[in-house]
Amino acid sequence: MSMRKPYPSDLTDKQWELVEPVIYFYLWRDEGTDQDLHDLLRWQLREKRKRLADPSLVALDTQSIHAAVGVPATMTGKGAAKRVPGRKRCLAVDVLGLVIACRMSENLRITRKTLLTFPLPSPATEPDHPDNPDHPAYQHILTALTDAGRPMRARDLCQALDLQILPKNTEGIRSKLKRLVSRGILIESGPGLFARTDA
Repeated sequence: MSMRKPYPSDLTDKQWELVEPVIYFYLWRDEGTDQDLHDLLRWQLREKRKRLADPSLVALDTQSIHAAVGVPATMTGKGAAKRVPGRKRCLAVDVLGLVIACRMSENLRITRKTLLTFPLPSPATEPDHPDNPDHPAYQHILTALTDAGRPMRARDLCQALDLQILPKNTEGIRSKLKRLVSRGILIESGPGLFARTDA
C-alpha cells in the first residue's frame, strides 16, 4: 500500500511530540485528576503551615483581564472604575491566598452573576446510598477502616494496607480519603481523622 501525500494540516512527529501532552491534560481534566492534584497540593501546603486541610474561610475576589485585539465587543465589557476592555476572572481564595475555585465571566457587566455561581457550603446531608468507587484501592481503604472499627489517619491506613510510610503513599491515601468524604462515604471526624459514616 502506498503512502498518501500528507495534507498541509498533518502534524510531523516532532510537532506531535509537542501536542501530545495537551491531550493528556484534557484527559486529566475530564477525569477530575487535575482538580485532585490541585486540591492535594493545596492541602499539603495548608497542613505544612499548621492549618486544617480544608479552609473554614474563603474570600472572593475579581480581576480584570485585558481582551485580545480581535475579540468582539459583544464578548467583552469595561470595568466600572478601570475602564479596562476585557473579561473578569472571579476567584475564591483562602486566607493563605491559595485558589479554591476560579471562574471567568464573558462580560464585565455580569460579574455579580458569575460570583453567585460559586457553590455555597451547604449543611452536610448524607446520601441514601452513596456510590462506592469500583477501584480496588478504594475498596481496600474501606475494608481497612471497617476492620479497624475506629477513625484512622492516612499514615495509619498506609500501615494497615502494608504500604511503606512515604510521603507519596500517605498523600495518595489522603487524597482518596478526601474524595470518599466528598462523596459522603466517609466523614472527617477531626483534622486528618477519617471514619466510616455507618460506624
